[in-house]
Amino acid sequence: MIDNFPVVRDADGHVDAVVSWPHRRGGQGHCLVRLYPFDGRIVAVVSEISSNDDRLGIADDMGSVAGEALDLAREHLDAEPQDITWIAHHGTFSYHDAFDPDTFTLAPLVWDGERYQDNLQAHRLLTDQETHDLLGGCTLEPVPTVLINLGWLPSTTGKGHVMENDTIALGQAAGFEAALDILAQLIGIAGTKADEAESQQNAAAARQWTSRRDEWAARRRTLRPRDTEQVQDILDRDGATLRELLGIHPA
Repeated sequence: MIDNFPVVRDADGHVDAVVSWPHRRGGQGHCLVRLYPFDGRIVAVVSEISSNDDRLGIADDMGSVAGEALDLAREHLDAEPQDITWIAHHGTFSYHDAFDPDTFTLAPLVWDGERYQDNLQAHRLLTDQETHDLLGGCTLEPVPTVLINLGWLPSTTGKGHVMENDTIALGQAAGFEAALDILAQLIGIAGTKADEAESQQNAAAARQWTSRRDEWAARRRTLRPRDTEQVQDILDRDGATLRELLGIHPA
């Protein structure tokens, strides 16, 4: 786990935490780990997040990630290593220039009694139905929302560990990171809604959502950490738009 950031046990029994691990390439990586308990087994969703160094990704080091996250599973869920299914999760939250939809990859790790052994050739991209079945039909919260609740990103909803007026206290980099994640989510939502409108032969709505998607994408491409006014505008105005689209209402 990362010092000064909490482990959250949710009402449904699953556990959220940002986990740090020594990457096999050298250096220290970090990612979001969510552990979901189901009748004698646990499904671990390991999400790549954009604050991690691209060179220290989860995809080719799942064995090391799992070894570190195993302590979390043992402490909070009394888990045995052979009872955990490990899934690598990527999406718009994973990289600053990512726009692709979420993907879930099964990593069939083998416990040898001391550590997890990984075989990259055995990794397999899961279908939506397979992911749904493995997670028992539960819906994953958006990664930025989980990171906000863990205090890893500043809150734009007035919820979680950091209120929106505390963005400056978290530092320029954290605000910039949160702004990128907000725009990435908006781009994904707009793309989905444009596709839905096209399938319903609603050309006007499709054009509108495509235009909004392109606008958000352009702003995300050109945003820089020093653009403090633009970052704050995204946290406030676009954050409110995202909350509305996700159906999230401040308490």
